[in-house]
Formats: sequence, C-alpha cells, structure tokens
Amino acid sequence: MAQPGEADAARGRFPVLVALLAFTVTTVLVFGRIYRGGGSMLKLMAAALGAVLIAAALERTHVLLSTLASAAGLLMALGLLVFPETTAYGLPTPETLSALRQAFGSVGTIAAREIAPVEPLPALLLAGLVAVWTASFAAHALVARAASGVLALLPAGALIAFADVVLEDGVRPAHMALWLAAAFAMLSTVGLRSVVRWGRLVPWGRAPQWSLFSTNALRAARRAAVPAVVSAILLPWMLPGLSGPGWYRIGRGTGAITIDPVVDLRPSLRLDPPRELFTVDSPRPAYWRMLSLDAFDGQRWSSTNLGAQNGLAVDGGTTLPTSADFGVSYRRLPAIISIKALSTPWLPVPYEPVFVDAGGRDLRFDPDLSTLVVPGDAESGLEYHAEGFIVSPQPSQIDRPIDATDDPLYQRGTRFTALPPNLPEAIERIAVEIVAEAGAETPYRQALAIMNHLRTFTYDDKVRSGHGSDYLLEFLAETQRGYCEQFAGAMAVLLRTLGIPSRVVVGFTPGTFDSDDGLRHVTTRNAHSWVEVHFAEYGWLPFEPTPSRGNPTQNSYLNPAPETDGGDGPTPSPGTPSPGGGPRGNQGDQGGLGPGELPEGSAPRSALVLTLAGAGLVILGLLIGVPLVKGAARRLALTRATEPGERVLAAYGVLSRRLADLGLERQHAETLWEFRGRLRESVRLEAGPLERLTRLAGRAAYGGGSITPEQAEEAVGLAATVAAGVRGSLSRGTRLRAPWRVPAIVQWRRHARGAWARTSRSWAAARP
Repeated sequence: MAQPGEADAARGRFPVLVALLAFTVTTVLVFGRIYRGGGSMLKLMAAALGAVLIAAALERTHVLLSTLASAAGLLMALGLLVFPETTAYGLPTPETLSALRQAFGSVGTIAAREIAPVEPLPALLLAGLVAVWTASFAAHALVARAASGVLALLPAGALIAFADVVLEDGVRPAHMALWLAAAFAMLSTVGLRSVVRWGRLVPWGRAPQWSLFSTNALRAARRAAVPAVVSAILLPWMLPGLSGPGWYRIGRGTGAITIDPVVDLRPSLRLDPPRELFTVDSPRPAYWRMLSLDAFDGQRWSSTNLGAQNGLAVDGGTTLPTSADFGVSYRRLPAIISIKALSTPWLPVPYEPVFVDAGGRDLRFDPDLSTLVVPGDAESGLEYHAEGFIVSPQPSQIDRPIDATDDPLYQRGTRFTALPPNLPEAIERIAVEIVAEAGAETPYRQALAIMNHLRTFTYDDKVRSGHGSDYLLEFLAETQRGYCEQFAGAMAVLLRTLGIPSRVVVGFTPGTFDSDDGLRHVTTRNAHSWVEVHFAEYGWLPFEPTPSRGNPTQNSYLNPAPETDGGDGPTPSPGTPSPGGGPRGNQGDQGGLGPGELPEGSAPRSALVLTLAGAGLVILGLLIGVPLVKGAARRLALTRATEPGERVLAAYGVLSRRLADLGLERQHAETLWEFRGRLRESVRLEAGPLERLTRLAGRAAYGGGSITPEQAEEAVGLAATVAAGVRGSLSRGTRLRAPWRVPAIVQWRRHARGAWARTSRSWAAARP
C-alpha cells in the first residue's frame, strides 16, 4: 500500500510539468528575439514544448530510452519545421537527412557573417531548434530525475545569455522579469514536490498540501525570494555598460552583409532598409556576376568549386581565359568596383571577365565557372578593376542544331547536364510540352521557349522557400509564383532534362545610377539569380526567366525580332514574306516606270490626283490634329483632377506622356524611382525638381503622406520644369518629332513586328 507521501508525490508531477512548460515557453520568448519574424518564434516554441512532453511521457523509463526517443522526436521536428517539403506524411526521408547534413555544414559560415537579429535561414533556424530542444529536454531531466530545479536553470540560462550578448539592445528588463518569475515558480514547485516526498514532517502533523501560497510552508521562501528577484532585476542596471549593445555581434562588427547563394537570396532581397553592397564605375549598366552553381542534387543548387581551388592565380593585372572564342564579335565593358558592405569570398564582375587588376591583392579565378575568389572574405574598401568580354550574338548565329560532336558539353550526364536520379518524370514532361507547343527544335529556340513560358508566371518573394524537386514540380504545375532563385533553378532543370547544358548564376542587377558621383550603387535589393546556357563558339550566354527583369547587355538574342534596316532579328529564309511586301530576294526587281507613266490597269490621272489630294489632306489633318488632341487631353486630365493627390498624379501622368513623346517612355513594371534613375542616366537634368516630383507622386500614389493643395500646384509646376529640362537636353530632331509621336502606335509597331516574325517563321517551316 502506497504511503500518503508517495501518493502526494505522484500527484505532484503534474504541477511540476506545468511549471516547467511555463518556464520553457518564457525561455523561448526571450531567446527567440535573435530571429526576425513571428514564424520562427512559433517553431522554436513548438520544439521546446515537444521536447518537454516527450521527456515527461518517458519520465519513468530508462534514461537511455528516453534520450533515444527524444532524438527521434528532434529529427521529426527538424524535418517538419525546417524542410517540410522533403518529408513524407510528416516523416523524415533520405532527402530530409541530406538537407539537414548540408544545413549543419553551413551553420558556422553563415553565423559568422550574419548580424542579429537574423533572418530565419534554414541553417540558422536549424541551430536554434536543436539548442532549444536540447535545453528543454535537459531541463526536464534535471528536474524529474535529479530533482534539482537550480541545475535546470543552467541550460535555459545559457540560451538567454546568448541572446542578450549577441543582440544590439542587450538585456530587456521586461523579458528578464518575466523569465525570473517563471524560474521562481518552477523552483518553488520543484522544492515543494521534494518536501512532499518526505511524507509527514512530524508524527502528529498533517502531510503538506499542494499550494504555492501555503502560509506555513512558503512564508520563509517568499521572504527570501521577493528581495532576490527585485535585486536581480534592478542591480544589473547599476553596472556601467550592461544596458548597452550586445558584447558580441554575429557577423562583422562593421555591419558586413553576406549573400549566401547556396542557402537563400530572399533574406537579402527583403532586408529593410536595403544596404549598399558595392559601387560600380562603368559606362554602361550590366548584370554583375558573382558565381555559378553547376550541381543540382534534388534539394538545392550548389557549386562544385566554391573556393576556386586550383584556379588561376590573379596578382596585379591579369588576362583571364573565356568560354567564348575571341574570333566572335564582342564588346568590352570596363568597370571599377568598390566593395562597401558586401562580405563574401566571391567578387562581382561584369560577365565574362577577361581582365582583373586588384592592385596586387592575390585572387583566384576558376575558368570553368567564371568565378573570381578572394581568400577569406571581401572587406569594405577593397577596390579592383575588371573588364568584361560581352558576347551578344544574333539569333541566326546560334539558332541551329547542336549535339555532342559540335559541343562536348551536350553529352548526357556531363557536369552541366547531370540531374538527380529521383527527379520526378513530370518535370521532363513539362519541358517537352513547352518546347513542343512553341515548335522549338534547336537548343536556342528551346531555351527561349522555356524562358518565355516562365516569364508568364508571377514574381512573389513572399512565397515559402523551396528549391527541391517536389517544390519545383509544385512551382511549375500549380502555384506558378516565386522569386528569382526559383525561376532560375526551374529553367536550368528544365533545360537539363532536354540535354541542354545549363547552370544557375548568382549576382546582381545593375543598381541605381547616381549622376552626382557618376557611380552605380548596388544594394541588397539588387541580389539576383539567372541562367546561363552553353553554345559552341559563343560560350555561356545569359538567359533571364524572371518576370519584370531584363539583362541590359543581352537584348539581341533574348528578344528576337524580324530583320529590318536596323533590326537585330534572324534573317528569314529566301522567299519568306517580309514587311516590305514581297520576298526579300525580289526586292528591287520590280522594273522601272518612266516619269508620269502608270502601270497597266491603273486609275486615270484625275483619280490619282484626287487620291493624292485626299491623302495630303489626311496627312495635314494629322499633322495639325495629333498635337491638338494630345494637348487638349492633357489639359483635361489636369482640369478634372480636383483633389490634391489626384492632381499630383495627373501632373506626373502628363509628364510621363510628354517624356514618351521624346522617346523616354516609362517601361512596363518600372517603379517611380527606377524611372527617375533611368531618366537621370539618359539625359542631363537638374536633380532637384525631378526628385521632388517623384517623392510627391509616390506619396500620392501609395499613401505615404497627405498632399496639400499647395503641394499639388507645386507638382504641376515641377512637371513643366522637368519636361522643359528634358526637351532642352535632347537633339533638335527629337524635339521636332515629339508632337506627332504616339507611344501607343510605337508599342503597336513593336508587337506587330514580333507577330510578323513569328508568322514568317511559321510560313517558312510549312514550306515543303
């Protein structure tokens, strides 16, 4: 028969469990501040509660069995909370183990570069979950098995100390008060349970009752605990420097920013406010390439030579080999790059680098991946000169069948065509369907078809992260929403299923040009990923699958058009109808007519005169009417805008249409500030009025602040000032053509040329 004390002790396990759970939750609330966002806090809390509940369920078993069960629970929790796309019905798979192994391997590198609070990158979140799970399990073991509440404080205290040390704001009084209160409640509950286990204290007394507020049992404890808690909260703030920033920062003390291409670019894209990474002094905008990822294991893209081991040594001015033949047509793009906050071993360069001079700094270059590496990490102040070898062939030059005899990289299973054996067959079927629908037979046309198909998807950097095969299939067949890494990874995989050598590239878009200093400023918002495809003689050529993005140096083959006097497009086959009317081979063979002669069957001269007169009147009417109609429509737009905000937007709209008349129309999906930067880069213009007008338009459009009537009238005047300034900086011919230029007709002509090119190719293909 159980003694009364033993029965009380058995009942006492539940209050101890409740107190321990409350203490664990409080610990997570304080420790979880090292991550940004509430989602990571919930995941940490789920891990902590899971560890305590598993330990409590196996409290009476052997400690080894309890530890093994906890390890299994931790593995399942990591799969569900960090890599859910790799699990099967919530259970870890070999893909989960592979992803965990890679993430564990990169924890140290990433943690050394990040600044707390950090984005919940998989590797960093993985480390936090393991730490919280281990501390929670250890705390329960110390309480339940060693009956020591004081020792149970140590694992949780280590987590709290770590958070307080690495965070900028250091210790928070409210958090510490909450944590100390939870710790006091746990210690009191554990102590009371120990007292109950003793049974009756005296033969004639009653067994102690379970109450944290028992007057007899806890009066002395309360008298000691209350002053101790108050002192623990107040006394530290009397010490000099304890309330200041953390003693140690995860990452460089200078606030360096890392771009980790193997993990995820999105944290950099969403960094608010954005951080300047480097500046470029270059005559033209370009994509600034950092490194390429050539291996896909079914979970993520990675590089087989991140450190450019055994690469070419670069010291001083060095000429580098290229993937293209020097006999092809190319342009050189010089650039002087100055590192600011970027902290990676890979240096951004204009692609494809053929010359680098880092002022004596020793670098390494991998010619197979075109990756330039600095030992250690790039540091603020590093400046180097790089020159790019830009190859931009015409479509007709690369639009031909290619096989392994022409280009060895087209062999199946090579480094740049390899795919994991467990890749879903549905992905290959999608690739085949895309190219079949487009009628694409050559590698170039197939790459173009896949790129254009992906560009019909939606760019969204708020979707869940994922790069694995299952997520890729979901992205292609269902969601069709993602960010640049996912678009690039999808295109490269689709191309490889067709046997086309491809790789994913990580780098940056051109950045924002500042006319004051003449530099292009590249920030975290410019981090980007795209695809490179290999073509014999021309080497690795960039392709852009991400919607609303465009590589400024590769327009010729990415946007093919029919060949005209100034066109870039492919040359149609002989006899193919062309915009000129007849087959190209027959143009100019129509024969000549003498002065005043009419072809047989033509209208009489009087009818011809009337026709010419009518045409002249129509032309005259257009010459007079188009400027009048445009001017009247713009004045009406300003008149109808009565509210201040509407008037600001109307003024900005009128300015946009006036600039479009001058050939400077705002591009599709171009933001106000991107348009402002491009305009300042294109023409010489006083910065003040344009900056002020752009700010007012942004406030009016996006609700950043109220607009007063005075500001609305100021916007109208600023729009007129900017329009006059732009006109004054352009040539006389451009100014004279402006009143009769209709942007809608210009856009229609571009679309018509593209449609005609597609029709011409279809006719040519249908000819026997």
